[in-house]
Amino acid sequence: MKKNTYILRTLAQHESMTEEHIQIRIMRMLQNQSMRHRDLATETGNRNLYWHLQRLMSFGYIERRKQGKIPYYTITDAGYECLNQDDFSQIRQIQPFVEIATAFMARDDYEPMTARELHGALQDPRPIEQFNSLLAHLIQRKYVKSNKIGRLLTTYELSILGREYASNPAAFRHKKLMTRFH
Repeated sequence: MKKNTYILRTLAQHESMTEEHIQIRIMRMLQNQSMRHRDLATETGNRNLYWHLQRLMSFGYIERRKQGKIPYYTITDAGYECLNQDDFSQIRQIQPFVEIATAFMARDDYEPMTARELHGALQDPRPIEQFNSLLAHLIQRKYVKSNKIGRLLTTYELSILGREYASNPAAFRHKKLMTRFH
């Protein structure tokens, strides 16, 4: 009985904690002190923080320093500025992009495109470098697969997982969350 209540409590906690909430919470914890990965994982209740920490480091909000052999994470000036202004737009932009890109690529008339063609077709206002990093996020999540043609040309198309996500994002996220606990 105790195990079931723990699973339900953990499930409720994870449903309310999206990726952006976890990343904002990490920044708020690092606001006053530098912390180790293990301490951050204990405080957030999430053991798989590597992706969140990498993402925050790529934005320049936190940095990794070593004290002896042990790595610690600290917040940077850009991270303080982000927290003081309550401007988390850069952290929150990933989900709408995932939904827009997968919906566009799920159309019946879609043919595999290069990153530049896809950037133009989506009429994305971001620079191509930032667009490529978001596309890499889709590949990392296995929503999109890349096909190398020759040495220089790479095209992108949806994977089976991406098609499932594009058909119903909310149901897909719920299903993914439920399978995590079984």
